[in-house]
Amino acid sequence: MLSSQLENLRDILTEIGIIIKRDGDRYLSCHCPYHSDSNPSFAIYDDGGFVCWGCGQRGYVTRLINDFADGAVASFDEFKKRKKREGKKKDSDDRFIVPPVGRTEYIDEKFFFTFPECPASWITSRNFDVEICVRDFELRYDPWEDRIVFPLRSIDYVEGLVGAVARKRDDKNYGPKYSNMLGFTPAKGGHLYGLTKGMTENYTGVILTEGPTDVLTMATFDYWNVVASCTANLSEEQASILGRYFDTFTLFYDYGDAGFNGNVVANERLTKYGRVYHMPHTKQEDGIDPGNYAKEEIDEMYANRKWFQL
Repeated sequence: MLSSQLENLRDILTEIGIIIKRDGDRYLSCHCPYHSDSNPSFAIYDDGGFVCWGCGQRGYVTRLINDFADGAVASFDEFKKRKKREGKKKDSDDRFIVPPVGRTEYIDEKFFFTFPECPASWITSRNFDVEICVRDFELRYDPWEDRIVFPLRSIDYVEGLVGAVARKRDDKNYGPKYSNMLGFTPAKGGHLYGLTKGMTENYTGVILTEGPTDVLTMATFDYWNVVASCTANLSEEQASILGRYFDTFTLFYDYGDAGFNGNVVANERLTKYGRVYHMPHTKQEDGIDPGNYAKEEIDEMYANRKWFQL
């Protein structure tokens, strides 16, 4: 999130008597600006997302700032009076519950699927298959922050989402390429993007990549045993999950120092579960990833994968 946005929001909330306090990986206000809140229930996350655990309002900082500017959000006292006049209570079924970081637990899918589907123009610009991206990977678009949303499902909770990561739609936009949404950290919970029950039942080996778009590239090329760690370094929790289902691991991280270090860490953490291979890049330029190759090149690199040795 841009620091200027946060400062702007802090000033707005301070004017109506709401103080934002830092608490670990989130900002908490004393009262939610959307309802008569007697306990701290409003969280603003570092990625710009906000959630009220009391009334269920959710969105991004830009929306909240616009709501204040449009008069859609009243001060705490004003909202309390209005609420009393209306005599209505918000339906509790409309709440969006965020699990604590690392918990393997369902979250309400309503929030993620209020986002529109990922624009077909972005999908085709990266040479992905539109049907695969929308049907199989459920890609969504966050119009407030102009980024692509990748929902993650847990292997243990096939029916429910555990969180999501996002990628900025245009690489020229400010900020990091990838970000975790609403405090969710895949590595801490042992979650991997693309890992499904069907994959564990049909394959004994898995290909490990770094980012979610790498999984889409490989699926477009008909490689369905591919997962992404969503971080440069595979965590112990993620390695344990992979070791539970597979005995052969092929590393295909981005080319460069970060990718090499990622390969080293992944090898150290996976070697106790089985044989570890890597796909040597045929294009040797920093930042080269699976998306920079054609299917024939991927096929050749996979056929020539090597046992990982330093």
